[in-house]
Amino acid sequence: MRIIRPAKGSFMRPSIPRHTIQKFCEGGGLLGSPVNFPPIDMIADPSRGGMISNPDRSLGILLSPSERADVVMIPRGAVGDEVF
Repeated sequence: MRIIRPAKGSFMRPSIPRHTIQKFCEGGGLLGSPVNFPPIDMIADPSRGGMISNPDRSLGILLSPSERADVVMIPRGAVGDEVF
């Protein structure tokens, strides 16, 4: 799957809940070895109630403006489980 961030002034952290994303290529070409990014989990928002994306920057891929990444989703679960 190719993810392209066309915006000029914002960043994006794409994630698929419960599944690892592996990046193997970016704008400069193939990486020396694939990089695994753990999923961004949801955490409680004590100030407003409800749930928000975990702000931990070590989770998920961070794409800057006009950056692209070629990725593979590594699903978790047993045979027959729903992926999403």
